[in-house]
Amino acid sequence: MERTVAFMYALSRSGMPLAEVLRILARNQPVYGAAAEEMAVAVTDIDNYGADIITALERVGSRTPSDDLAEFTENLGSILQSGSDLPAFLKQEYEYYAEEAEATQSQFLELLATLAEAYVTVLVAGPLFLITILVVIGLTLGGTLGFLRLTAFVLVPGATFGFAVYLDSITDATVGGPGDEQSVGGEQSRFQSIPSPSAALCPDGGADAAVAPLGSSPENRARFAISERLRPVLYRLRNPLTVVLETPTLLFWVSCPIAAVYLGSQWWAPLSTGVFAPAAYDDALVHATVFVVGTFAVAYETARRRRKAIEAEVPDFLDRFASTNEAGMAAVESFGRTVDGDLGALTQELERTWADIQWGARIEHALTRFRDRVNTPAVSRVVALTTNAMAASGNLGPVLRIAANEATASRRLERDRRNELLTYVVVIYVSFFVFIAIIVALDTIFIPNIPTGAATQAGSGASSAVDSGAFSQSAGQLTAAKKAAYSTVFFHTSLVQAVCSGLVAGQMGAGSVKAGAKHATVMLVVAYTTFLLLG
Repeated sequence: MERTVAFMYALSRSGMPLAEVLRILARNQPVYGAAAEEMAVAVTDIDNYGADIITALERVGSRTPSDDLAEFTENLGSILQSGSDLPAFLKQEYEYYAEEAEATQSQFLELLATLAEAYVTVLVAGPLFLITILVVIGLTLGGTLGFLRLTAFVLVPGATFGFAVYLDSITDATVGGPGDEQSVGGEQSRFQSIPSPSAALCPDGGADAAVAPLGSSPENRARFAISERLRPVLYRLRNPLTVVLETPTLLFWVSCPIAAVYLGSQWWAPLSTGVFAPAAYDDALVHATVFVVGTFAVAYETARRRRKAIEAEVPDFLDRFASTNEAGMAAVESFGRTVDGDLGALTQELERTWADIQWGARIEHALTRFRDRVNTPAVSRVVALTTNAMAASGNLGPVLRIAANEATASRRLERDRRNELLTYVVVIYVSFFVFIAIIVALDTIFIPNIPTGAATQAGSGASSAVDSGAFSQSAGQLTAAKKAAYSTVFFHTSLVQAVCSGLVAGQMGAGSVKAGAKHATVMLVVAYTTFLLLG
């Protein structure tokens, strides 16, 4: 809500009527999410059914499932009826919701601390305790290998999946927002605002009616239509790296077939000879999994770091833009002066935007293309606010100042949250290493020191019947094959726990299971290497 109210406050400061503010908000639903969708209902009532703005807001408040939005629309309607200062009211509401966002994040972090402790206790220590008990029972009574496999392949992944789903639901409800995790536009947005070649542009960006339109012949129009249809395909072929960074999941279309070919080449020999022992297939499967998950992690982290680096510069960009505009410069001149400074990851894209303006594009169109190229949530909000404010007033300073303050507050909340969540990621890593250490101890120290059936029978023949006892008879059932089976189960359990812990670490640390790909890759390599060296 704080971002939506900040958007409305900024536009109202530019002198725009509230009805037009709501229309602009409704047109930016991908940027402002559910609140904009609810306001779009009010816009529909106003434009299509002739309702006045107060009645439309009352209907939204009565139908929305959000208590915050219902209270906001009720207060907004009261302000409109009383004729009070609308920008002052929206400023007060924005400050209130900003404080609420901080309080909500504090509550979320406290809840997450409890969930982290619960995860370590139930889904790390719990399976470890259960495995130890099952191993001891299996050595004395036998018949627990099936339960161990059930724990490794069903209990741990199933419980982790449920925990991740719950964690994702509270993350979205507490600190999530439209486009917080992924871009709001998408790859195809770069092709949606390309002007037609039939519009001849003047140096100031307008259309020159005296110039004859291009492509008037049917042949040229047909060629242009084909070119427009092929443009996205050619773009992907010419810029595969950029496309992968924009949509990292597309990498699976390449990595998965490569992994499948590798598995086929490695598994063909044991399958053709009739060997079905798990040990003959484990190594290749781990290699393929590390390749698929690891390559996705590299692409995703590269794109995420780029997005974070760009969004980190947005408050500084807005502050400089506002300062130059408040000094009396026009919007275009202010933008050019701002671009001359060093803005880190934003510098290159802003220079391209400035070149676009110098070549004759209107600043609104240049900023729209800038938004489509960068394609991050923060930049999308800035462009939506700036372009609409310029249409209402040339005095952008107050509007940009509001946007800068909102962006700074959002960055501060995100930084505080990231610092707090880093602790929980470290806890998950420590618990995983403890899990691996105990599993390795069971596999390399405890199980090998249990005598096999032949050794037990030889020892019992040299001693009295009293010394042999019941444990001798039960331990005599432990054969070398069963020892190998226990080792295989331990190995598989460690691999499954590595993937599960990694995904949960990503969900806790960054609010997305996708961010857990790097943690899962690291933990998987650690578990596999540990058993490889000690095996």
